[in-house]
Amino acid sequence: MTALPTRLDHLAVSDLPAWKVAQLDQYAEDHATTRFIAYQAEYNLAARDAEREILPMCREFGLGMTPWAPLAGGALTGKYTHPPEDLERERREIGEDTLIGNNEQRVVTLTERKLEIVGRVKEVAKEAGRSPAQVALNWLLAQPGVASSVIGASTPPMLWPRARPASHFWILCGPVEGWVTT
Repeated sequence: MTALPTRLDHLAVSDLPAWKVAQLDQYAEDHATTRFIAYQAEYNLAARDAEREILPMCREFGLGMTPWAPLAGGALTGKYTHPPEDLERERREIGEDTLIGNNEQRVVTLTERKLEIVGRVKEVAKEAGRSPAQVALNWLLAQPGVASSVIGASTPPMLWPRARPASHFWILCGPVEGWVTT
C-alpha cells in the first residue's frame, strides 16, 4: 500500500474574504508550510466585485486568479437580450431581479445593468468580428492577475467558441472607449 504524501505542494482557495486569505498566508509563512498559489472567485464583465480586494490581494501575494462564471452564467454570450416575459410577473411579485436559465444547479440573474453590459459586449463583438463570448473572455484573460478561467458548457459544441480565446489570444484595441487592453 502506498502512503499518502505528508505535505501539500500546491494549495488553492475559493471565495474566501481577502482578510482570511492574508491571515492563512501569514500562518503558512510563520510555520514554513505550503502557501496558496491560486484563488478562485466569480469575476467577469458583469460581476467585478473582485477588483476591490481580491485581485489586488492576488497580485500582492502572487496568487493566480482563476475566475469562475466568466460568461456570467451564459449572459455574456449574448443569448439573453431581455428578461423573459413569463418571468416578469414573478419579478414584480417577489421584487427581485429576473431569474432565467434551465439548469437547476445554476440560475442566471438577469438585471437591467447586466443587460446593458451584454448589449455593449455585443456591439464590441460586432465591431471586432468576434462572438460576445470571445470578447468577454478576451477581456477577462487580459486582466492583470488573471491566470486562467474556469469555463463551463452544457454541451461539447458550446465549449469550442468559448475556449478559442485561450488558445488564440487576441488583443482588442481601437476606438471603443473603455475596452482598450494591453
